Amino acid sequence: VRLAGLTHLESIEVPADMDTKSLRLEAYRIVGSLFFGSVGTLEQLLEPSHGQVDAVILDMSQMFNLDTTGMETLETLHHSLAKHGCRLLVCSVGKQPHSLMRRSGFLSLLGSDYVSGSIDGAWAAAMTAVAVPSDRATT
Repeated sequence: VRLAGLTHLESIEVPADMDTKSLRLEAYRIVGSLFFGSVGTLEQLLEPSHGQVDAVILDMSQMFNLDTTGMETLETLHHSLAKHGCRLLVCSVGKQPHSLMRRSGFLSLLGSDYVSGSIDGAWAAAMTAVAVPSDRATT
């Protein structure tokens, strides 16, 4: 069995009770390990269509391991999405991936507002992160 074949992305539906207004949000769960042999799993997120969304959440609750190639791929994803005005948020990061993300500076690059302990927290953070300024204005 090839280990790369054990890693995949699962789409996560926006909660039905969540009022996203005109925001365009997408979420995915990474299942398996993100390493040199499996980074192609994230290629679909690098496609230009993701410039049409406001935020992408990566739930890492089922991502067991991360190596430096996987880390570089996440950095590339972050920069690619940011270039199109899309924010990347991560949540439920396990101990080993969290350690590498911290040591590499990736968590600092994302910013604490874009790292959450749970998918529910990530949905809330995404809503805050991409809120239209006029929605926050007081009258």
